[in-house]
Amino acid sequence: MKKYRWVLTAVFAAFLVGTSGCGKKTENIPITTISQSTDDDDPEDNLAASGDSDEIPTYDVELSKNLNSFQLAIWGDTYEIPESYADFTALGWVYSGDDTKEIQPESFSEGESFEKDGNQITVDIANPDTTAKPVAECLIGGIHIDTSTAEGQNIYVDLPNGITLQQSLMDDVEGIYGAPKDRYETDTSVQFTYEYGLYQTITLGFDTETGILYSLDMQNFTTTADAEALDDVSDATTPEVEAYTAPETDSIEINDWTVRFDDVLYRLPVPVSELLNHDWVINTKESDTAVLNGKYGYVTLEKGSQKLYCTVHNYGAEATTVRNCFVTSLYGDLDTTKIPISITNGITLGTSESDFLAKAGDAKPEKTEKEDSNLTLYTFYSDDKKLDYTEVGIDRDLKLVRSIKVVHNQQETPEEETPQDSSSVSDSQEPTETPAP
Repeated sequence: MKKYRWVLTAVFAAFLVGTSGCGKKTENIPITTISQSTDDDDPEDNLAASGDSDEIPTYDVELSKNLNSFQLAIWGDTYEIPESYADFTALGWVYSGDDTKEIQPESFSEGESFEKDGNQITVDIANPDTTAKPVAECLIGGIHIDTSTAEGQNIYVDLPNGITLQQSLMDDVEGIYGAPKDRYETDTSVQFTYEYGLYQTITLGFDTETGILYSLDMQNFTTTADAEALDDVSDATTPEVEAYTAPETDSIEINDWTVRFDDVLYRLPVPVSELLNHDWVINTKESDTAVLNGKYGYVTLEKGSQKLYCTVHNYGAEATTVRNCFVTSLYGDLDTTKIPISITNGITLGTSESDFLAKAGDAKPEKTEKEDSNLTLYTFYSDDKKLDYTEVGIDRDLKLVRSIKVVHNQQETPEEETPQDSSSVSDSQEPTETPAP
């Protein structure tokens, strides 16, 4: 089976989110992260060697001309990701698991297997709501098709603007969709990743020898439900934003949530407006305009050549514009998000491992070896829930700090005080973060 992983591309905005694979694994969607790309970590050697168009059936389908519509057609049936579980299974796909199993609030489960007439795909099942829901009431937020495998070779897929799996060539795809955000090459494959916002990525895999498109990884957790509820939302500064106070001194202990980021002190969670006050600008084409109360939204911030893909939370009692929402994580590294960042006692990018451990004091981290990135991650959790933490990545060869991420999710108001309508899903939701593996 093919193994997928998320890797950093060239801008801020997530850390390494995680490893996506064929095996089932439940994830919580990170609150703020770096722009991500889905790469083929272990390309198969048995890629389709033939692109004979006579072997590919032709279907009469009507799809958008834009790849960012997240539309596709399988055997002539049209889908738009995210798709409801009910609509997805109505087209004949059978879930290999238990559809009464609950997906936790604001989370997703990746690598879930579906079968149809002996053909198999994997999907990401997302629950963007604030209450746990059974799989049968969730969304298909990601779809992964690999036609180089026995289970996928008879799956015929049409994409926007006339692109077809097992038929279209790499040069033609690039000519139609434009240059990808990220291009990743191995001896056997080339991966194009197109990004349209946080958790809105499409990765197309091509056989190196033939140039034929053989795989598709499409992920989109943004829904359009309740869009009407976000019409004419007030942009007035909310009490929650007014209550925010920027720190005056640098961090002196792990998990005090104070971060010096691009030479400005912030305390997480920090209002989007505070970042705007320090020269960050909202990319309106890649951002939500407003967010329902108690929900999450997507915002892309830009400053010079840097780009932050953020998920933001509306802690207020009413829907509000994204500038009044809160960013809950900040990240920097030496490779792609080269924004100066420092935490406790001056720990910063380039600090030696020994100095970092000395400055961290008595705080006890969990230590994880990341083989794919040559990093050792030291993660300092604030409690057993593992929702809030500081994570420092150490380059194992150079023995220095290569990445820093701080995540702090404001405690939610008790449900009885601010009841949520579990049937209401914003077009700008995002799950609560736990550290990605």
